[in-house]
Amino acid sequence: MSAYCSFPRSKPMPSYYVVCCEYRTGREAVVDPELTRADVIARIKSGEYQNIAFIHHIADGLAEIVTAELLNAAELELKTEARDRADRIANERDHNFKLRVEA
Repeated sequence: MSAYCSFPRSKPMPSYYVVCCEYRTGREAVVDPELTRADVIARIKSGEYQNIAFIHHIADGLAEIVTAELLNAAELELKTEARDRADRIANERDHNFKLRVEA
């Protein structure tokens, strides 16, 4: 006995992000199908994307507004990196102080 799928095979829908930045002269939308969520967050953190009007995630033919989510994620990562950097500096100073005391 054989089973056949009667549903037509659908092509996978592309998933991509649309980042719209506002400038004095107008708006520019950046659409790159190869950008992932992590790439968009990295570009926000680096300052490449400034004055963001909106960020949409297009998947399965639906548009989802993810502006606040990605901005919050970028801000959280920046705070975490700053805290880690401060901890490293403090640890290095403590280590150097201990070396001076022991000498």
